[in-house]
Amino acid sequence: MITGNVRQEALTVEDLLYYTSGGKEIYEMYLGKQVNSRTIMKRPWGSDNHPSWGVFFKDDVWLWKDQATEEVGNAVAFVQKLYDISYKEAIDKIKGDFGLGDKQSLKDRHYVIQASEPKKYAHITAKTIRFKERHHSFWNPVEVTEDWCKKYDCYAVKELAINRKRVHIGENETVFVYLADDIKKVKVYFPERRDMRFRTNAPSDYLWEAHRVECCNRLAIHKSMKDLITFAQIFPYNIATQNESIKLFNEEVVSKINTLSPDPWLFYGSDPDGVKKCTEVTKINGWKYINTPSAMLPAINDVYGYVKQHGLKKLEEFCKQKHLI
Repeated sequence: MITGNVRQEALTVEDLLYYTSGGKEIYEMYLGKQVNSRTIMKRPWGSDNHPSWGVFFKDDVWLWKDQATEEVGNAVAFVQKLYDISYKEAIDKIKGDFGLGDKQSLKDRHYVIQASEPKKYAHITAKTIRFKERHHSFWNPVEVTEDWCKKYDCYAVKELAINRKRVHIGENETVFVYLADDIKKVKVYFPERRDMRFRTNAPSDYLWEAHRVECCNRLAIHKSMKDLITFAQIFPYNIATQNESIKLFNEEVVSKINTLSPDPWLFYGSDPDGVKKCTEVTKINGWKYINTPSAMLPAINDVYGYVKQHGLKKLEEFCKQKHLI
């Protein structure tokens, strides 16, 4: 996980490929042209009278293959052969040319996640930036800092492409990306848009932050990472679902949640639909649920809205009254 901490972590080869689109950017940089699975050309080194060299995508990595010699390798091996240097020297060259020193230096790099299953948004590229005033303005009212967001792999987005097509982001538009580090998928959040506020290539039943939660006495389940990040300031054991759909609580998901905690609490929206879903899900599974007071509707519907209006301390007091914390 990349956080705001000062600890320096050396990049592995897997990291190097991950932060260069599975190695695709490496080929394109040193070949000086774009490549894809249809690229067939003369090998970039040695003699070759016929086009027999190309690249292909497998298991989230772009590999090259020389059909004439049957040689296969990743992008690091490509640089090694291209410049006739050692594998370690190839790694160092790539790091230097791409400005990749260590994991801490990547906080402003982009993430490229390739979905392994067919999805409408199978490939998402998000180039991140440090928070601007508009990003701080979104989180400061709920007492959340940029470093706290990074702890939960939430970053501000500068540029975005879906299925390799650029997505327009307004000059002053606020956009965030959540990174599911364990499965290398993302969810993009457009808080200022009315329609299509989310883009994701994570599975519909994915549980955000579940891979970081150890077994706990009580667990809060949120409908969004926005609520999770806010609530985590007063309660440490949290996960979030992709949405409020009842269908995502399949047998595997329910089993996973029950493994994490014997006392899960659903903390969804306080609107009629949110309460209905909380009631149905908890009744079936023997869990508990909590909502922000319905008297605060329609202005306040969730954790983020409650804290924005009344502060973190008030939410903590409310949750203590309800015996969640």
